[in-house]
Amino acid sequence: MALKIRLKIDGVDRQDNLLETEWVIDQNAHGKLDHATFVIDDPTNAISLSRGKEVIIEAFADSNDRRFGGILTEVTGSTHGLGRRFACKALDWTFLLDRALVNEKYRGKSDQFIIADATDGIFKKSETDLLGFGFTVTTARVQEGNSNTQFLQFKRNTIRNVMDTLKDFAGQNFVWYVDPFKTVVFEVIGTTGYTFHLSDSPDDVTSFAYMDFKQLFSITKIVNEVTVEGSFLRELFADLDSATTVREGDGAKTLHLLGALWQASTGNERIKIFQNDGADAAPPWGTETEKTVGLAGGNDTLVTHDTLWDPAARSLEWATAPPNQTNSFRIVGDRLRALVETINDPESIADLGLVYGYSVKDVTLVSDEHVIARAQAELDKLSAEAERLTCRTTKDGIQAGRNLGIVNTILGIGSAGNPVDYLVEKVVTRLLGGQVAEYSLQLRAIS
Repeated sequence: MALKIRLKIDGVDRQDNLLETEWVIDQNAHGKLDHATFVIDDPTNAISLSRGKEVIIEAFADSNDRRFGGILTEVTGSTHGLGRRFACKALDWTFLLDRALVNEKYRGKSDQFIIADATDGIFKKSETDLLGFGFTVTTARVQEGNSNTQFLQFKRNTIRNVMDTLKDFAGQNFVWYVDPFKTVVFEVIGTTGYTFHLSDSPDDVTSFAYMDFKQLFSITKIVNEVTVEGSFLRELFADLDSATTVREGDGAKTLHLLGALWQASTGNERIKIFQNDGADAAPPWGTETEKTVGLAGGNDTLVTHDTLWDPAARSLEWATAPPNQTNSFRIVGDRLRALVETINDPESIADLGLVYGYSVKDVTLVSDEHVIARAQAELDKLSAEAERLTCRTTKDGIQAGRNLGIVNTILGIGSAGNPVDYLVEKVVTRLLGGQVAEYSLQLRAIS
């Protein structure tokens, strides 16, 4: 195995200044950020490095064999003799997906349309046009996993969060990532593989050797019930039955818990409170008395206001208790409903006789569909027994996000000529010296 790399920073070759064994590439599947670390030697104090510049690591003799592409995010300079050295860190192109925000609504669109459509796709419609930034999004690498989203609304969601949401809808057998050429991949696990595999009986033609092989089975994180809490969904007063916003008084009680979280309607600083001055059966809403509303916890008091509204405590306190009527007062504002969903595995609960719960709080989830999809995805991820493999190899060309065949005759994985496919979740590249690189692999069973 031989690997000689070319390092480009802002289009300038820097491999002659690269310390040979001081660079590492950490590549991940599932849209996790890849990073590269390296050290540049500058004995004559002539090199200038600026954060935010492009970093490319590729095979020295083949620019089509690119191992990393991203942005220089961290530079630490130190003196070394009469010169300097720069310890650098770069994050892959996925880093930019956290800087691109989406504000869009989609009805009846497939995940493929939302990602890949050149006009309405998220990479074009975001506040930062990533297609103009050189990203490539094609149906060749973006498959359809869910043909109908029914309704999705993204409010200042990052593209990375949107991709995670769409993957959750498509199911756990989908994987997404951005490759070193800025190509977006969203496909079924196993779509892209290799003509070779790794084996404990390698022939170096179709199979190659590995070292330090480990197989891990674990149920230590087993979960059979997941609760996901998202953000709050605003329900406009006009969309609600008026009875749900009318409260009962007894002529004595002054502190009333509002139940839901309320927010002032657009254009107002506070919610509005109206007291019924007429008959209980037919209160004269529209001609009732409007009460002054103060804010609890500040300078407002019940001496200067009829009521005190506490948004955090979800309560309303009256200076004088509202009348003893079923329809004592009503609230005008926007009611916020918490987005919460709980999904469980009945068979697992029955087998174990216990509920092993797990909760997630994610304020980026802004619809019921988002919360349900996330809860199902978390349950799928945590409820089943996990099988993972780790090993090291000197075989070049293995990338995260693709499937790789494995044979281990002793542990009963596959057989000669019949490997079992695993998803490559992580690849860590280290140069051993000269032109020999070692790759530490983490692989996951494909269910």
